[in-house]
Amino acid sequence: MATDFDVAAGDVRLRVTGLRKTLRALEAAGADAEDLKGLMHRIGMTVVADAKGRVPVKTGRLRDSIRAGRGKTKSVVYAGGRRALYAPYVHYGIDQPKVPYLADAIAAKRATILQQLDDGIAALLVKNDLK
Repeated sequence: MATDFDVAAGDVRLRVTGLRKTLRALEAAGADAEDLKGLMHRIGMTVVADAKGRVPVKTGRLRDSIRAGRGKTKSVVYAGGRRALYAPYVHYGIDQPKVPYLADAIAAKRATILQQLDDGIAALLVKNDLK
């Protein structure tokens, strides 16, 4: 099992080594799984908000399809779906110039994401009397 937090979109990658182990230790010490999911969702929403401002808009379907998932040990951002099947074509530039809205959002918000992660873990440690 990997011990890294790894977010990638195209050529942009954000990796935090040891995060999974830290989150598992928090969970074992009594941290609520919903608190962990909430932290990861908030981080995802940071990327979602930025990506929605970067995506080209014709009908708004692609922009409206960008959303954050919920996971205990990872932050996931989705784009596309049944109403916007063309999401990867826009992002990766298949038969058109690429508009890497997710990769650019991750790159632009890298410092914010790391700060949210640091602050969130610190808050969980305090909440669970581990710090």
